[in-house]
Amino acid sequence: MSGISQQVYYDQLTNQLIDGTNVSSVISTNTYAKLFRNNEHVIIRANVYSDASTSTFANLAGLTLSAKIGTVGTTALMTANNASFNQTADWSMANASAGKICFYVNTSGTAVDTALGTVEFKNYACNINGNDISGDDITVAQFNIQLKNTPD
Repeated sequence: MSGISQQVYYDQLTNQLIDGTNVSSVISTNTYAKLFRNNEHVIIRANVYSDASTSTFANLAGLTLSAKIGTVGTTALMTANNASFNQTADWSMANASAGKICFYVNTSGTAVDTALGTVEFKNYACNINGNDISGDDITVAQFNIQLKNTPD
């Protein structure tokens, strides 16, 4: 999809968040990926592992994927359904069988405007889930998101 306005990369093995436009810039471990308000197409890329001790990538093929960004226990502020995942134009290396997934979210709209108001930023969680053929919902990855009104 054209018009990519921001990218974030998450590596589950190292628990590092990396600015997707400057891959040498590790945001740091156990911190927040910064998303900016009013971006229509924010790409989030993730390496997901089934065994971190052996660096074995998770096979996510066959899962119906979804993502929610918001406060735990409340209605999600932003969501991505299965159709938003692994678009070739978003990441040519996306391969669910090899644990490399991506999805996009829209950080503009009334819900985001209302949630942020005039504050500088708010912290949220990003949960990526998978639903298998039996209907069981599993957590694929979780990390922190900081939604900001303006870029740094």
